Amino acid sequence: MQKQRLYSMSSIGKCNRTLSAEMLGLIGGDTEQDMPEYLRLAAREGNRHEAFIREDLREFGWVSTTKDNPISCTTCGREGQHVDMTINDPDTHLVKRRIVGHIDDICHPTDDPGSKYLAEYKALGRFTFDKLDRNGIENHRTHASQITCYYEAVGGMPILYVHKNRDTGRMKVTIMEEPPLNFDDIMARLDILESH
Repeated sequence: MQKQRLYSMSSIGKCNRTLSAEMLGLIGGDTEQDMPEYLRLAAREGNRHEAFIREDLREFGWVSTTKDNPISCTTCGREGQHVDMTINDPDTHLVKRRIVGHIDDICHPTDDPGSKYLAEYKALGRFTFDKLDRNGIENHRTHASQITCYYEAVGGMPILYVHKNRDTGRMKVTIMEEPPLNFDDIMARLDILESH
């Protein structure tokens, strides 16, 4: 019988070696106790900057629906709206994979409160910010995979992706009607990794 695997949407785009090592139990996953101190601190700082991003969205013509009432996940104890997907094996119809994530926010344009966008916020150092700015999110597999999974999990809600330079405060807002990657391609990549 095939083992059911659990993935975090924020990690599903990691490199093949890292995902394989996690699957084999050679390195820890995404839990805080498994995380090196520098990554724990970076995640903490990123969460702090998300509040600043929510506050500054109005300058870009957007309104956060959670600015005054942040979403906390009672299931995982994390910030954000919990989303959970199960992927069944096409042959056995049994669950072979579970994918869990936390959407940062739901937003709408200032002039269109009836329009809803799933929002993902990233607070980055200047080098990563500049690289993402130059190359586009579709070329950053970790972020692109995460957003694509969120899109799939909520049934196709358009995306508001905001990345912020922690060093300068500069923010860039990207609106996507479609996700940056194909969800089936992400699942096919996991199929290959799991089969090995």
